[in-house]
Amino acid sequence: MHDRYLSLTERFTEYKTMMQGLSQYAQDKKYLEQINDGLLILEAYYGDINSINLITKDHRPIEPLPGNIKEYSKCQAIDVKDLLQIMVSNGMLLITKAFSDYPGLIDPLIRKNRKKALYIKMKHKGLERQVVINLNDNTPLMIPRDIY
Repeated sequence: MHDRYLSLTERFTEYKTMMQGLSQYAQDKKYLEQINDGLLILEAYYGDINSINLITKDHRPIEPLPGNIKEYSKCQAIDVKDLLQIMVSNGMLLITKAFSDYPGLIDPLIRKNRKKALYIKMKHKGLERQVVINLNDNTPLMIPRDIY
C-alpha cells in the first residue's frame, strides 16, 4: 500500500503542476463567462462519494496532498474547479464520456471498488447551486440544464 501511495503522490504532484499551468486559462474562461452572466464554477471536487458527502455536509475544502497515508485514506478527492471551468463553453458544461477519461485527470481512489462522485458549486445567471453527481455510469451530462 505504501508504494501505491507514493505513485498517487507523484500523480497528484503532476496533476497539481498541470493545473497550476492552466490556472490563468481557467481564470480567463471564468471572466468571459462572468461578463456574459454564464456558468461560473465556484468549487468542484471529484473522488470517493463518502468524501464528497463530507464536503457537502461540512462545506469545507479539502487538500489533495495529505501528509501521510492515514490522512489521505480519510479524504480521497481532488479539486477539479479549474479543470471544469476550462471545459465550460457558452454557459454550459458538457460531460460526454466517463469523467475519469478526460485528459490530465487522475483517479484519486486508493480502493478502486469505491463509488465516485463529482461535487460542483456553481453560479449561473446570478443563482448559486450545488450538485452532487454519481459518476458510476457514462450518462452524458449537460450543466446547468440537467440540474434544474
